[in-house]
Amino acid sequence: MKKIREVKVSKITKLSANFKIVTFTGDDLNDFPTLKNGGYIKLLFSEKPLDLNYQFVRPFTIKNFSREKLELEILFTNLQSSSGLASKWSQKIKINDKILISGPGSNKSLSLLSKWYLFIGDFTALAAISVYLKNLDEKSRGLAIIEIKSKKDKIELEKPVNFEIKWVLSSKVNNFSQYKNKLQNITWLSHQPSVWAACEFELMKKLRNFLIKDKKILKENIYISSYWKKGLDQEEHKIIKKKDFQKWES
Repeated sequence: MKKIREVKVSKITKLSANFKIVTFTGDDLNDFPTLKNGGYIKLLFSEKPLDLNYQFVRPFTIKNFSREKLELEILFTNLQSSSGLASKWSQKIKINDKILISGPGSNKSLSLLSKWYLFIGDFTALAAISVYLKNLDEKSRGLAIIEIKSKKDKIELEKPVNFEIKWVLSSKVNNFSQYKNKLQNITWLSHQPSVWAACEFELMKKLRNFLIKDKKILKENIYISSYWKKGLDQEEHKIIKKKDFQKWES
């Protein structure tokens, strides 16, 4: 079991209407390990604050961790609605609010043998993609297609010089057509890319099918996951996600 730590909010930095960085600090971060590719933590929610008998956990990618300052940065996104547990919590947080976290866990590593990289994700995957881009070798080549809710959500990302960012507005995502158009219109290099993708469940399945059947990308070169499913809470989503993954792996 991952160690449980108590942290408090020390800073809230608004990046746009739908993105903000929440900085956590606390003495419990003294032995927090530094991970490559960001890694992730889980926020622990219960009916009473800081109750170890927590009922819900929500994973979030670590944007940055400073051992010197004991500061842990997490990028929060406003999802489709404010009904989600973590979404409601993040909208109400203020400086000095406390919460329990567990972790960290390791993110999926990328193949260093790939000639180029392809990242695809919606607004819930922006934090993970930004961390991968930041940690790639400066000579790396590739493309990131990222869905955002507003043109004002375009955020400057630290990336290799030969990496291109293409933004897709959520309002124009209809039956996968916008993603498909972006993918069909790019210049595909001669070698197989290493693909990392994460988005809504139904979109994920369409994207996976397109990458394998249309673009002939080998299964072993693809990491793809759903971070949420429209109309379901996280617990319900986890059930269908597990079933889908088992079918995909078989």
